[in-house]
Amino acid sequence: MRGSEPGAEVGDAIQVMRLAEAARVYARQAELGTEAENAATSIRLKAEIKLAEVVTEGQRQGEIEKRGQPNNARETGVSPPATLAEIGVTSQRLSEARDIDRTMGPGQIDALVAESNDRGRTLSGSAVLKEVRKAKDKRTNEFYRPPDARCAVHRAKGAERPVRSRGRGGSGTRPPHSGAI
Repeated sequence: MRGSEPGAEVGDAIQVMRLAEAARVYARQAELGTEAENAATSIRLKAEIKLAEVVTEGQRQGEIEKRGQPNNARETGVSPPATLAEIGVTSQRLSEARDIDRTMGPGQIDALVAESNDRGRTLSGSAVLKEVRKAKDKRTNEFYRPPDARCAVHRAKGAERPVRSRGRGGSGTRPPHSGAI
């Protein structure tokens, strides 16, 4: 931010994102090919990374309000930090941009674009977000095991699994797995 208006760099990143999306749509409509569409998508994704970096730095410096923290600016006589709404960023967009920033860098985006171009496929921002969320889920949940692994653990232990009662009757336990899932 370095002494600039809190929303100035954020506004620049948002403007680049909008222009890149417009370029992607134009490339599709003008049938310029997948490479042109993917180049525009790459620019937009890199602008989203920049958006995440700028907002995070602004929040660190106190220029942009952090979500969930009280604003004591009125009590101290200092002008309050800008809110996300005031700088034109939704919390969902910021969350997605931060997920992309944490998971991949510009080099990885370039590699995705090259791979998509080699395959002749269009790279979409939603497909990138889907991959980012998969990576995020794997990275943040160390206790996650796929359902098949959980069932295998039960079978190996030979344990009876508790069952929710569905009204009258029923013992409240289920026999061990027979092997079929």
